[in-house]
Amino acid sequence: MPRYQTHLWCNAFAYLMVVTFIAHYHLRLPATYLELLLSSSLGSLFPDIDIKSKGQQISYLILVILLVCLLCSKQCMIAALVGIAALTPLFVAHRGVFHRLWFIAGLTVVMVFILLQLMPLYHERILANGIFFLMGAMTHLMLDGGWRMVTRW
Repeated sequence: MPRYQTHLWCNAFAYLMVVTFIAHYHLRLPATYLELLLSSSLGSLFPDIDIKSKGQQISYLILVILLVCLLCSKQCMIAALVGIAALTPLFVAHRGVFHRLWFIAGLTVVMVFILLQLMPLYHERILANGIFFLMGAMTHLMLDGGWRMVTRW
């Protein structure tokens, strides 16, 4: 079972391959390289949110900051939904639903859709970050179980 450092290093390698491909074909990135690296790195740690891990610690730190911002802006209903969603990993088995590509892809699509509704001016940037997050999650699944884990439904 790879540790979080291994997931981050393999993600960095995959990230460099994709960015090199994009640069080779002179494609324009709508976000900064650092931003996309951060998105893919979070994606590479995300599947282990259902166990005590570095990914869980980082995710919960981000959620606490998000909850404080939501409560300060009096968005109590959204804060309650985020709080309920934060409890979900506590009720699932490790390498369960959070290690399924369909779940991670579906969750990414839903989050991208919500963000596109909230911030339509940043649609290209949101889509790029969603794609790189999903790429990072796929590198995690590849390390944990190979191609079989990525394609497992």
